[in-house]
Parts: sequence; C-alpha cells; structure tokens
Amino acid sequence: MNILFKTKFGSHLYGTNTPKSDLDYKGIFVAPLDEIILGHSSSVVQDNSKKDKAFGERNEAGDIDIEYKELRQFIKDCLSGQTYALDMLFSPKDLWLNTSPEWEFNGDRARLAMNNKGIDWKAISHAYRCCYQLIELANTHMIHFPLKEAEKLKQIKQGKLVYINIQDELYELMQKAIQAVEESTLPDRAHKEFWDEFIIKVYKNEKI
Repeated sequence: MNILFKTKFGSHLYGTNTPKSDLDYKGIFVAPLDEIILGHSSSVVQDNSKKDKAFGERNEAGDIDIEYKELRQFIKDCLSGQTYALDMLFSPKDLWLNTSPEWEFNGDRARLAMNNKGIDWKAISHAYRCCYQLIELANTHMIHFPLKEAEKLKQIKQGKLVYINIQDELYELMQKAIQAVEESTLPDRAHKEFWDEFIIKVYKNEKI
C-alpha cells in the first residue's frame, strides 16, 4: 500500500488517553492506478488488531485500530468539512508515523487555506470571472461590461472573503457554467468559412 501519511488519532491525538485507552491510527493512501481505472479501488481500508470483535464490543488497552482513507476520499472529506480530516491536517509532527513530500506540501497548503493564507486570490477571482462570463454568454449570447458581479470579484481578488466559505460556491458555479454551455443554443463551431472569406476581402480591399 502506498501510504502518504499516518498519524496517531483518537484520545492520543486529543490528549484524553488513559492507561486503559486503545490505540487509534488514521492514514492516507494512494490506490494503484489500474485499480482506479477498473473501479476496483476502495475508499477506506481498515486494519484492526481485534479481528473478531462482536458488534458493540469496546476496545481495551493494547487494541489497535487503523483506518486508511484513499487520497481522493480524504480530499473530498476535507472539502466538505469532515472533522476527522481537519484533525488529521493539524496533527502535530511528533504523532506522525509516516509522511511524504505530497502530504507535507498539501497539508501545509490546506492549513494555510483554513487560515485564509497562501491563497492565490487573483487566480480564484479569474476562475469566478470566467464562470460568470461563460454563463452569461451561453444564456444570452452576449457579455456585458462592466460585469454585474464586479464588486464581488474585487472582494475575492483582494482576499476579503473567507476561502473555506467560497470553495464550495466556486465548485457549484463551475457546474452551472458547464450546464449552461451544454444547454446553450450557441452553435457548436464557429463559421470558419465566413471569416476566411471576410479576411480575404479585407486584404483585397473588396467591399464587405
């Protein structure tokens, strides 16, 4: 298993462990590409020391529960605000058992995002603007300037909004843009022959 990250979890992470506490670990793994393509990959893999635990049976001191989340599932859970994912992002390094350059890079980026730092606000404002313009063009066959969403775009560009609050909105806006294009009555292709003829007439000084 390609493990990107593994940390102590549960009471040992929260500092509430007692001599009777079991050991919990959570990790992130990358499924093999061929399994992903063939649809055979799992989003969760569990490896518990007590294999025959009855329903409702509690762990005891010395029992070990390990749960690995596949990278795509973990990122999805981060974006939806799942508390376990946030706990993993802020797990202190002295509790880490496995790490990787990918985890340390993306973990740092995610933690900065939580604090509204390290965000390329200009790029995000461009993404919003492109979606707004695409939706208007698909629906009306026109783009009007200045954009009616200009004030919000300025707020985004200046980093005045909270990233964690707008990331889902941007995803939804992108889905709306895709749907608008799919349902648009705009032609599927430009009239290339018309413009070829137009260019020739211009260069020949012929009447348009």
